[in-house]
Amino acid sequence: YQIEKGQIYDDPIQADLGENTLKQNKEVYYSYTASKNGWLLVDTDPDIEVSFPRGSSQWSGEHASTQIGTIRKIEVEAEMEYIIKFANVPENTTFELSEADYQQGESADNPFMIDENGVANIPAAAGKSYYKYVATKDGMMEINVNALSEYNYASGQSTQVSVTIDGSRNNVGSNNDGTYSGTYPVKNGSEVIVMVVLPSAQEDKTINISVRDLLPGESSSLPIVIEHNGEEFEYLFPEIRNR
Repeated sequence: YQIEKGQIYDDPIQADLGENTLKQNKEVYYSYTASKNGWLLVDTDPDIEVSFPRGSSQWSGEHASTQIGTIRKIEVEAEMEYIIKFANVPENTTFELSEADYQQGESADNPFMIDENGVANIPAAAGKSYYKYVATKDGMMEINVNALSEYNYASGQSTQVSVTIDGSRNNVGSNNDGTYSGTYPVKNGSEVIVMVVLPSAQEDKTINISVRDLLPGESSSLPIVIEHNGEEFEYLFPEIRNR
């Protein structure tokens, strides 16, 4: 039995932008090298399973993807090769391959702007979105995101919230009610990029940011001053929450 090209992960068929033929088979593999940063879109029959494996092993995992109607799309980087797996192809058919640029909010380089009140609305759609905030004073930034923590088994994505402050990235922790909040020190003029990943559509979700004055002990520039007479004593530290 001779294995035909495209039947295994390590010997994929080269895919091109535009229409590609897709032969009937249990599994068919194609490869494509992205020409730019943005999105790769695969449009084919809705009954065909489309995924983007990271390797040939069942433990390799997949690139996160999103289904929009008949289109399955993933985020790609220029000059990177991606494997496209088609499963349960019932008959000979075709698929359409295309690339798309990032729209506003889809990349850290072109984020939505958080308004002067520190508020931004999150689009009610599954996917990743980016937001920019510029601190107007030194202090402790408080962020609250009422997106709910969940996991989507179909896409392999879970809710994520992170903040990148002047190039330093931090994951925002989830609360007992499934929302997200955290506190982070900022300087006047600090550039804050907030990333939110929603595994499924969630209505009426927002980002709220405010900056308050630092409390003693929250910064090396404002330490807690402990006064004593040189004898041994017990000091109870105040509760300071900083994720």
